[in-house]
Amino acid sequence: MQVAAQPSERYKVSNVFREAEVAGLTVCRTWAFSDGSNKLSLQISLRVYDENIVQALDFVVSKVTKNKIRMILSLVNNYQNFGGRPQYVDWARNVDNRTSSDGDFYTNDVVKQYYKNHVK
Repeated sequence: MQVAAQPSERYKVSNVFREAEVAGLTVCRTWAFSDGSNKLSLQISLRVYDENIVQALDFVVSKVTKNKIRMILSLVNNYQNFGGRPQYVDWARNVDNRTSSDGDFYTNDVVKQYYKNHVK
């Protein structure tokens, strides 16, 4: 997704999936997330998306489809570098100080609703 954010680099995505199909790859996984203030973030703030990154993800999905490969889209992870659970907790913390740890991603109703809104 992040490589495809630069139109001049999209050929790399095309080449990888073309070669993957030739090699017999049938399923792959990619990140369909990057949350927060990073310049390549998909979701730059709650329910606010960077259109360029959305288009980049769409490009990646289109190339996989063209090459008859199935793709598993990961929608969040555990690491702060790309937002992940910590970013959702931070967003909730700015509104509701009842969040105290990244584990609140699983238990705090506000945090859970933020994530549910994202994946809809």
